[in-house]
Amino acid sequence: MELRANLNIKQIIINFMLISACITAAMGILGVMFLPDLRVTYNSFFTPFMFAAISMFPSLAYISRRILSKAQMIRRMILHFFLLEASVLGFAYFADVLISPEITASLALSVLIIDAVMIALTMVNTGRVAAEFNEALKKMQEQLE
Repeated sequence: MELRANLNIKQIIINFMLISACITAAMGILGVMFLPDLRVTYNSFFTPFMFAAISMFPSLAYISRRILSKAQMIRRMILHFFLLEASVLGFAYFADVLISPEITASLALSVLIIDAVMIALTMVNTGRVAAEFNEALKKMQEQLE
């Protein structure tokens, strides 16, 4: 039984690194806003990678045995978002990161923004790949004629 996924290994690694970069930026912005006097330790450098790893698990919602319709993909994106919020906020809760309602709300908003950025980047990349693929098909068709 073969499972088709919309994400291949290369794309998962790229997404992980992009998510880590976005999380690092979000941590810096939230830190300046809410905890400007806090000094971080070297252990803090690993936090974005832990959150990025946790945020990759909800991507399993995109795995399908068949190609999804547009409506099915939108439903999967919504499911992914709620799973993403739950996993990130749950991890933050158990890591004692959620020390105030403002930080909790800011973290939830950050997850929304990062997810929107990732969707936009994925759409741009998918459009580029589709255009290249269509161009290659057009050249093949011209060669056959």
